[in-house]
Amino acid sequence: MLLACGGGEGESQPTSVVDNKNTAPVITSIAPTSATEGVFYQYTANVTDSDDSNNGTDLTWQLINTPAGMNVSSTGVVTWTPANGVLSSGQVTLQVRDGQEDRVQPATEQFTISVTPVNTAPVITSIAPTSAAEGVFYQYTANVTDSDDSNNGTDLTWQLINAPAGMNVSSTGVVTWTPANGVLSSGQVTLQVRDGQEDGVQPATEQFTISVISVNTPPVITIPTNTAPVITSTAPTKATEGVTYQYTAQVTDSDDSNNGTDLTWQLINAPAGMNVSSTGVVTWTPANGVLSSGQVTLHVRDGQEGGVQPATEQFTITVTPVNTAPVITSTAPIKATEGELYQYTATVTDSDDSNNGTDLTWQLINAPDGMNVSPSGLITWTPANGVLTTGVITLQVADGGEDEVTPATQQFTITVTPTLVLAMQTGNVAHLPQDITFAYDEVIRLADTFVTDYKANLNSIFDGAITYPVHRASQFVTAKPWAANYNAPLVVGNGGRVHAMFGEINQQRNAAFGTRIFASSRPSQELEAFSPALIQLISWLTKSAANEPLTELDIKVANVSAWQFNQINAWFDTLSSAVTVSHCVTELDIEHCVNDDTDLLIIAAENDSSALINTALPTASTLRVPVLYTHAHSWNTKTWTNAILDSIGYSMQSPGGPGNYFVSDEDRHANWLDFNAMFEQQVSQKSLPLIAKNLVSRFKENSFSYNLPACNESDCSNDPNYKTQLTTGLEVIRHQFIDLDSNNTQIFGADGFEVLKLLALIGDRFRQNIALPMDKATANVLAWSQGIFADFTVYNSRLVNPVQVDLGDFSRTNFNHITPKTVNMTMQSKPYMRAAGVYALPGTTVKVTRTDTNNALSTSIFINAQRSGSSKPFTNRLFERPKYLKSASMTIAAGESITFTSPYGGPLYINYDDVGVEASFTFEQVGQHPYWNGPEDSDFFAKALDDNHYDWVDIAAEHMEIHSRLEKVKTTLSSPISPDVETLAAMMQTYTHGDVMALAGFTGPGIQVTDEVTNFANSSGIPLTPRDRVQHGVLDQSTCGSGCSGNPYDANWSFSPLGHGDLHEIGHTIENGWFRFDGREGHATTNPYSYYTKHRAWVEQGIEPNCQNVKFDEIHASLVTAQSEPDPHAYMASLNMNDWNKGVALMIQVLMSAQHQGVLVDGWQLYPMLHILKRELDRIDGNDTDWEAGKAKLGFSQYARSELSSLSRNDFLLVSMSFILKYNLQSYLEMFGLSFSAKAISQVQAGGYPVMPRDYFLPAVNQDFCKSLTQPKISF
Repeated sequence: MLLACGGGEGESQPTSVVDNKNTAPVITSIAPTSATEGVFYQYTANVTDSDDSNNGTDLTWQLINTPAGMNVSSTGVVTWTPANGVLSSGQVTLQVRDGQEDRVQPATEQFTISVTPVNTAPVITSIAPTSAAEGVFYQYTANVTDSDDSNNGTDLTWQLINAPAGMNVSSTGVVTWTPANGVLSSGQVTLQVRDGQEDGVQPATEQFTISVISVNTPPVITIPTNTAPVITSTAPTKATEGVTYQYTAQVTDSDDSNNGTDLTWQLINAPAGMNVSSTGVVTWTPANGVLSSGQVTLHVRDGQEGGVQPATEQFTITVTPVNTAPVITSTAPIKATEGELYQYTATVTDSDDSNNGTDLTWQLINAPDGMNVSPSGLITWTPANGVLTTGVITLQVADGGEDEVTPATQQFTITVTPTLVLAMQTGNVAHLPQDITFAYDEVIRLADTFVTDYKANLNSIFDGAITYPVHRASQFVTAKPWAANYNAPLVVGNGGRVHAMFGEINQQRNAAFGTRIFASSRPSQELEAFSPALIQLISWLTKSAANEPLTELDIKVANVSAWQFNQINAWFDTLSSAVTVSHCVTELDIEHCVNDDTDLLIIAAENDSSALINTALPTASTLRVPVLYTHAHSWNTKTWTNAILDSIGYSMQSPGGPGNYFVSDEDRHANWLDFNAMFEQQVSQKSLPLIAKNLVSRFKENSFSYNLPACNESDCSNDPNYKTQLTTGLEVIRHQFIDLDSNNTQIFGADGFEVLKLLALIGDRFRQNIALPMDKATANVLAWSQGIFADFTVYNSRLVNPVQVDLGDFSRTNFNHITPKTVNMTMQSKPYMRAAGVYALPGTTVKVTRTDTNNALSTSIFINAQRSGSSKPFTNRLFERPKYLKSASMTIAAGESITFTSPYGGPLYINYDDVGVEASFTFEQVGQHPYWNGPEDSDFFAKALDDNHYDWVDIAAEHMEIHSRLEKVKTTLSSPISPDVETLAAMMQTYTHGDVMALAGFTGPGIQVTDEVTNFANSSGIPLTPRDRVQHGVLDQSTCGSGCSGNPYDANWSFSPLGHGDLHEIGHTIENGWFRFDGREGHATTNPYSYYTKHRAWVEQGIEPNCQNVKFDEIHASLVTAQSEPDPHAYMASLNMNDWNKGVALMIQVLMSAQHQGVLVDGWQLYPMLHILKRELDRIDGNDTDWEAGKAKLGFSQYARSELSSLSRNDFLLVSMSFILKYNLQSYLEMFGLSFSAKAISQVQAGGYPVMPRDYFLPAVNQDFCKSLTQPKISF
């Protein structure tokens, strides 16, 4: 009990205290006392603690005197893994305390663990060497580890299994062996080691194989004592510069038993280049300028030293200098060009030359005629025509021959490229022989070779008559330009249509038919008679024996319908059971259709098969598998047809072409006595090589016989010789070049195209000699023909294309004042073309890159906008300029680049197939002529006009562009209505485009559609037709008359935005012939577009319209006279007022009446309403369903669709205008002598419209109608 003592006064009081003394924990478990070597041991100690309130979590465990690796956890778990060799843990003390000391001792447990040992297998840690030499001692000391080895391995037992003879292993693991002679391998040897402490432990093993290297074992001579060698000879002490010095040293060695082979020789202080051999031969070639060797020491020793010193000899060699021959160090060029200077400057070194080679003498041996060498070693030669090689030439150079030195020599052979070949490789006419007949002769040679091969092939296919009555539902076949030297007509109709072609390109044979040839050649079909020829064609394609049954063939058929495949298979079944015909149906099938075993691939164009185009056909080309195309689309084609045909060198019409449909049976069918008859009458006129031969032969022989002075003013059509001898063949050639340019195909530098290359080069040569203008009355016929040939054979997809020396009145030829530039351009596309604003300089290669990524937009580039008809070599007798100034349109896709060179040059233009898509281009090496495309160009444009560096100008408003000669633009800009280019462009957009297109009933950007027109279209349920395209005018020379319509139209005059001529020609492009009464001349529907535009400019700007003098007064006089006639209608009809002037006057009278009656606020709006109605009428005329659903809303409710084909213009106009105006115009129009059918009258009367009064409007001046349709009225 504790006593507490108080701190204050008084008696102490006892205090009661509770005794809370800590109680020690007690270990209640007993540790296991045995374990096994290498096996995990664990003991979980249990403990009690009477005053523990937290489940033992505050107990602390500790081990004292533990063996290595033994641990106890915080919960009393003892763990240990006895190591190898440990037999006891020793005495271990385990303690546990609870932290509440009060001087309480921890609980303890002491224990000792006995360990049962376990044997551990030994491990071999070394690797045996695997090579030995025959007869050489081999040794391998194997290393081993054994963790429980206590006696340094003395209880290990080693053993060899499958060891070769003589191989042993020691008790310490040393393997020894000496391979006997002839033993090449030990075989697989197994080395084992065990430690005897079994416990089921397996021995350690190593397996190895020793490869033995065979060696020669020399004999051994035992020499009891060594005697030093002695040199007994004396070295020569004189040598000559550049000449080999040699000294064979002699030696004696009294104890030498092997003839000195073990002697070792050595040179000390030897000069550069001196050597001694193993047999004591000293050699040296003194270099130029070396006069002495210096003192040289020669050593020899025998290797059996015994303290014996080597034998030595010392000597000095004096060198006599001599002349050194020169050495040619250059290499002669081995290529030359026929007719062009060859030069080779030989270079030489001469080490003892003291006068810079002036005493060198050069000589040529076996040189060709004309080859010379100068005193300085310059070889010159101009190979003569026909020389293809020099043979071996020897070039010698001597320096005087002192000391009998031979000259230096060089041999070489020069191969000569004929200039014609070089010209064909490069496309450079400068390499063409000056004698053009070489080119003519090569064309003739190629043609003759073609004919020989062609007839031989035809002879193997046709035996007798050719009968081919092909149906009109078929196509014709054309050879692609690149294949024109190879592919030729197989079947030609009597009228000239090529129905089938065949050929061989790069050892791959092919054929193409414009019909389903197998189906049509079966029994009872129209081409049954052609079946024998088809069999022979198959033999020719597969290179099988002619006129023999078809043997085993593996034929694959791809991209055909199941029906056509069955027809093909059935055709072959009737011929031979040995032929296997397989159908490649799916795209995957087609990809794997062709292999090394395929004998023939038959294809069609049933589907757009990328597998066929990209895989099967290229594979067939690589493997030389022949291809036969059979057409599958009647007279039509598909968009992918030509992509398929292109790979074998053919083409057909584009989709929509009629093929042979409209060709008469007589012309379409092929009926020939034999192939020779077909060849002579048709093929010779259609094959490119033969066409070319006929043309160049006439140039070579100067045999043109057309009567040039007598040629008519248009095209010399009055003299058939002009076409047959010149232009008919040239048209074929021109279209070949157009095809090449369209696809930007570069033939120069490519294989093939030989005939086309030559024709292009001949045209180049002619262009270098042309002089314009030529007068047909006085011109030389040959020179005229050369000028025409040059124009037809322009080919631009090339890097070299010289400027034509004279371009006549088209353009200057010298542009040396222009520095070519790179121009970037981006614009919104508009069909069908836009000016690019850059100029292709003649003779300069242009590169165009399309830099946008709008892959769906198709574009192409072309040079010049002139239509070929605007150049008329016979008009006014003058051949004034090239006819085909406008180039082919060269396709360029997004991301693509093209290059071209024009001999003419000119502005560049871009074709588009869509509207409103952004396209970007980079033009390299171009000029910038006067071009305006917006106010930002105005300053440049004005300066460019003044600079006068170009002859052509482009002005591009948004929807109207003019392409004009420079002087004509200056005239245009001198007009009061267009004093500057910005005003001109605004007028073009507002009037030349906007008002013209509005009168034609279009809607779109810049088109001023009136509310009256919009309301009419809406009330009739007819959508307005959009128009967003560019109209072009070329102000230069007209194709017809003074101006000729189209897009572009062309004209002789200077442009004016309100010019009647310009508006008239544009009117031709949009007019509708239904808008004039029967019998009226065509211009009755052309000129209203001019009148209306002028009317709008008068109303809006007060610009005097200056319209034509429409004969209102004459018609009025006729009407007055008719009133006094018994039958006024008959009288007016008898006047035949059919000229355009009176025809348009009648329509204008209707406009005036409509406006006067208040039906239309602006009578001119009747025209766009007629356009809208007629377009809808044409649309619903496509089928009966649309017709019946829509005819009433157009005023034709009583008409059947079949009646439209016989509808007269009078009836159309009566019904349509009455419907639009809601007035009955019958009586009104009969006033002018017009008549109508009962059907039309009934249709109008069914409308219940009021009758239009018979009023006539007579302007005081005929032209005043352009200012206003409100004119004085006269009633009849």
